[in-house]
Amino acid sequence: MRTLDQAVSINDAMVANTRALKYPFMLGFALTFGALGFYFRGDASVLEAKADEAIALGRGIQAPNLCRGVGPYHQRTRKFT
Repeated sequence: MRTLDQAVSINDAMVANTRALKYPFMLGFALTFGALGFYFRGDASVLEAKADEAIALGRGIQAPNLCRGVGPYHQRTRKFT
């Protein structure tokens, strides 16, 4: 079983690789999915930063599932970390 620190390192690599693809929807998915590791780690500041980036990205590409769905969900979960 991997530790949460290893999961964060893997997440950083996933986001970097996804940025290189230059496909905004996949980047939004990587940001929101990857934010879960920070939730379980109790790192609210990184969770919120990833959620904010996903929301801004979703607005920019008009993807309501990012700017009104999972992004705000992660912002709300920040309160419980």
